[in-house]
Amino acid sequence: MHQHAKAAARAADCAAAQGKFAPMAHALYAQQDSIGIKSYGQYARRAGVLDTVRFAKCISPESIAVTFRRAQMASRKFGVGSTPTVIVNGWRLPIPPDGEMLRRFTREIVAGRDPFRGK
Repeated sequence: MHQHAKAAARAADCAAAQGKFAPMAHALYAQQDSIGIKSYGQYARRAGVLDTVRFAKCISPESIAVTFRRAQMASRKFGVGSTPTVIVNGWRLPIPPDGEMLRRFTREIVAGRDPFRGK
């Protein structure tokens, strides 16, 4: 985990509260070299987060501590050590999936088959 991982994760979570998780995640990954240099407010604006006051309150240090403790407990429970990690109904994908891979993987699980073997 890099030195800005906690704050970046919280910023993504706060953007999610306004329906902008995916755009925020894309903005953060697209400009990883600027994390810690640019403000998370700049990333949020790029992601289309409209209520910047609410976003700023959400990423406050007090709010971050509570949310991060919950996320740590969940990550330990599921054995998640890095992002992105994708788990579908208990099955962990070995790499971050594209849309088609995720659809195929999900179809196999719904059909009761091992998504890695198709049986």
